Amino acid sequence: MITAKAHNTIPAIVLTHKCHDITNNSAEQNVQVVYTDSGDESQSMTLPPNGSINVCALENSVVVFGSGSITTSVGSECDANVDCDSNVQLFLNYDENSGSFGSSAACDGPSLTFQAWSFDIQNISLENTTSIVGKQILNGRFSTTGWQGDAYTNWPGYYAVGASYYGTKLMAIRINNNGFVTEAYTCSTSTPTPTPTNTNTLTPLPSPTPSPTPSSSAPATIYKYIMNPCDEESPNFTAASNSPKTINATYTCTGSDYQEDNYTIISTSTNAYVTWIGDLTICEGGGGGCLLGGTQVEMHDGTFKNIEDLNEGDALMSRDIETAPDSDDYDVLTNWSHSNPKIETGLTQVVKKTGYWKNSIYNFNSGLLRSSKDHMHFIKRGDSYKFIESALVQVGDFLIDKDNNLIEITSAVRTHGNFQVWKIDVESLDMYIANGIVTHNDKPRP
Repeated sequence: MITAKAHNTIPAIVLTHKCHDITNNSAEQNVQVVYTDSGDESQSMTLPPNGSINVCALENSVVVFGSGSITTSVGSECDANVDCDSNVQLFLNYDENSGSFGSSAACDGPSLTFQAWSFDIQNISLENTTSIVGKQILNGRFSTTGWQGDAYTNWPGYYAVGASYYGTKLMAIRINNNGFVTEAYTCSTSTPTPTPTNTNTLTPLPSPTPSPTPSSSAPATIYKYIMNPCDEESPNFTAASNSPKTINATYTCTGSDYQEDNYTIISTSTNAYVTWIGDLTICEGGGGGCLLGGTQVEMHDGTFKNIEDLNEGDALMSRDIETAPDSDDYDVLTNWSHSNPKIETGLTQVVKKTGYWKNSIYNFNSGLLRSSKDHMHFIKRGDSYKFIESALVQVGDFLIDKDNNLIEITSAVRTHGNFQVWKIDVESLDMYIANGIVTHNDKPRP
């Protein structure tokens, strides 16, 4: 018999997308910021020292990834970044001599007459040859298409860039055919009459500076990492970045041969690299159903272990649910329902455990259970018991605890950040007890 346990009803938290002014509080170091955009996709960007940006982001989703701190001011509701006027106009030159210059030689090319835009770069005078690498140049004010520097015959990927029409050339940058900056060099300026000036102020013409010193044209430091494809089938490879990345975090890669998947960094590398690391992301569709590290799993003897501490062969408390399919077919499982199944105590065994990194989790009842969006929960909705993914669970559904009580879901909040989660496969019964709640193990996704 299943009995209902009364709980206070708490309204669901509804978050909206609003314009966010984000400022790096440090005058010395870059800071990496992660947020959820108006399309509910995770975005990552690097703000230079004292840099700022205005983006359309989901409330409470803006966080710092790694070290550093930011100041955030929240404004009006928005539907896209353009509603927040967040991109900045830049000016580029182009090669009139059919590829005669490359790398830092772009500083000696034609005047800055081509307009371009960027959401990633908010003040070109605050960028340096390290911070600008990995940022994207767009070909229009309201465009999301990258500047296709390598895509045109006799238009090589090296350009000088500045903040004004016919203005000062601040850097020479290499732009790939998706608009991402892959290399950067400083443009040095000399004049016959040195006069001290504020080097942070841009003017249409080169300003004299005292004792100008030419900058080295050597590219920024390259960090190399071994990348593990999210499909868990393709071979590993080495990719490069001009800034340090995080082991066990997942990123895109910018090479055209690597854009069909995302990749998790598993270690540093000394091998030759084959492409560049792009933005922080997650293994879309990979990982299966996972629970957050620290989730307490009940062992066969009534003791508890954190899910990350489980080992293959561990015996767990389980539940045998009447008529529930013992199937690895995702559709068969999600199409099952029962009006009042008999639930009996049993034991099961861990046969596999795998860890993943995700940039969002679903938090039910303020920490009662926290899972990836595709974790399979055992719930009651209306008159039926069923299995359903986290992303489809609703306030008003019921979870079932270890004593067969119904626990009403009073809040279901998607939280963004960088989370290590764990999936386990248990057999022969597919259920186990997590934080006192009956839940399902991982099943393959279609």
